[in-house]
This record gives sequence, structure tokens and C-alpha cells, in this order.
Amino acid sequence: MERNEILKKVAPCSLMCHTCSGYNDGVICSSAKALLKYLEVMEGFYERHIPDAVESYNNFENVLCMYSNADCSGCRSTEHNGCSIEGCFLLECIKTIMLIFVGNVTNFRAEERRNYSRMRYISSG
Repeated sequence: MERNEILKKVAPCSLMCHTCSGYNDGVICSSAKALLKYLEVMEGFYERHIPDAVESYNNFENVLCMYSNADCSGCRSTEHNGCSIEGCFLLECIKTIMLIFVGNVTNFRAEERRNYSRMRYISSG
């Protein structure tokens, strides 16, 4: 895989866009689309053979539809549709100091470090 292709799939904060459910070129979105294609005839099957499971199947299909309609094209894209972490300042920061990853910065201001730590804690919880 080419360097630019790898960078496209990794956010400046080092989060993996490729595995994010909001990323339209990621594994979750493409898997959801594939599953929906394979499951096109399943609702009729459930209605006929397992009627008690129709509601659960429909809920599952709705979740797949949500994942298949991901609209984020990644932080590095010019069509970026917003960060999944509210209040993220990292994208603007790396653009300003022209870095590829925030991890490359050794002199983050104290406030930026606190914000980044808080965002990492929130996103992992």
C-alpha cells in the first residue's frame, strides 16, 4: 500500500479512519454494503419461515443501512464532514505547523495536551 493511501486511512491524531463506522471508505461501511446486498431476499424468508424474528431482522437491517451511509471522507480529505470527536482541534493544529501526525509534536502547549488527553479519555469510554 502506498504511503498516501495509508495516510488517508489514519487520522492526524492516529485514530484509524479505516475502522471507523463513520468513514465512507472504511471496512465497516463497505462490509455493511456487502451484507445488505447479500441479505436482499432475507426479509421475505423471515416473514415466511421465522415470523417472530422479522422485527429483529428489520432492526439489524436498519443498523446496516446506517453504517452503509457513512458520510465522513476522513480528516485528510478536502470533503471532510466533521470530526467524530466534538471540539477536536488537532486537524487545524497539524495544518498550521505542517505535520503528518500530532504524535510528532514535542512541544504541545499545556492546554492542548490537556484537551488531547481529555478527548482520548472520552473517545475510549
